[in-house]
This record gives sequence, structure tokens and C-alpha cells, in this order.
Amino acid sequence: MAFKKSANPKTSLIKLRVTAEQKAQIQDEAKARLLGVSEFLLRRALGKQTPVQFEYIAMANLERMIADLKRLYRDAGDRECDDKLLKPLVDEMATAVQALWQQRGRR
Repeated sequence: MAFKKSANPKTSLIKLRVTAEQKAQIQDEAKARLLGVSEFLLRRALGKQTPVQFEYIAMANLERMIADLKRLYRDAGDRECDDKLLKPLVDEMATAVQALWQQRGRR
């Protein structure tokens, strides 16, 4: 696979020292925008837009909630999961879906 020649190739490198927490936050922010870390940081440093991909965030939140729900069922074993355990998770899922639709309407 050949790369396209650029009139202005990227040949310089900038290193940035961060904490583990900062690195994780930057990676999460880039991921939420469906960008690589370098592209995300470059856009931010140059004052370019880096819009959040709300669909990605909503899906990540829903995946986390589904994992929580599965864990509740697994931990319950033979006992039935009662509404006190399930209702907060289901409500959180509904809120996440509603927030996604509201954000889509604003774009």
C-alpha cells in the first residue's frame, strides 16, 4: 500500500509527557470523536473542531450498562433479580437513549 505524496508532509515530531490518568483521558476524548490521539491533539492545538460522536458515547454507555445487567443476573444465580436491582439500570439505559436522540436533534 503506497501513501499519497503530500505537498506539506508531516516530518516533525512533538513529544508530550503526561500522567497515566491524563493519557487515559486524552485517549477517551479522541475515541469519543472517532479520531486517533495524534489527530485529536493536533486539531485541538490548532483550534480546529473536534465534535463528539454522540452515537459512540451512547453505545459505549449502553454496553457498560448491559454488562452491569448481565453481572446482576449472573450474581443472582438461582434467585430472581428483583425490581430494586433492575429498575435503576433500565432507567439509566432509557435516559442514555433519550439523551442520544436529543443530541441528534441539536446537530
